Amino acid sequence: MRIIRLCPRAAAIVIVAVAVVAAACSSDAPTAPSTAQNAKILSRFDSLANQTDDPLRADALARIAQLLAEGAPVGTGTIRVNGVGGPFTMIAALEVTSIGGQPVDSQYTVAGWEGNAPDSVIVLTLHGGEVSATVSEHHGSVAGPGGTATITVQSGGASCTSFAGQAPPDLEVPTPSSCAEQRSQMAFASRFGNSPTITVDMPAQTVMGIRLVFDTPAA
Repeated sequence: MRIIRLCPRAAAIVIVAVAVVAAACSSDAPTAPSTAQNAKILSRFDSLANQTDDPLRADALARIAQLLAEGAPVGTGTIRVNGVGGPFTMIAALEVTSIGGQPVDSQYTVAGWEGNAPDSVIVLTLHGGEVSATVSEHHGSVAGPGGTATITVQSGGASCTSFAGQAPPDLEVPTPSSCAEQRSQMAFASRFGNSPTITVDMPAQTVMGIRLVFDTPAA
């Protein structure tokens, strides 16, 4: 399914971002998350990232491969692009930077892809109160900050299953201090561009992801 036509020369557009992150518990069940195909998918995405001449697409594919190597379970979710909705294969990760066990920064990433090629790749990120998005097809990619997001995360669950040892040698996979599965209730809405305006909506849904902590000992 081709969902959007993009221009390879399109530039990033900056618009206002609003974000809310809260710690809470959700009773919704994720859609069959699994790490059964992580090693196979991450190797394919890393290979595709090295083959494309589109730097935005390469970054998006490599980012997905990296999170798969860290152990993000693969599930499904809904994303709408320019009002056209459909099921996407999906992963998510909350990355926390801490010093002496005290969090000082965090970033939430949710990535989805559609088609076996894959045809469409979308990466949504919340960092420092700002939402950014990358939308990519074979025809080209666009990226930029702007939009809104609400994310409600649970406390951590079972330990992650790492696939770092099975990752291609060219793929950078940082070693976290800890990694645990984490369920989140989230919604994203991104708007950027003028001719035409591109809209990316991820309606409220539950996604099973991982929580990575990168801790530096206090001085």
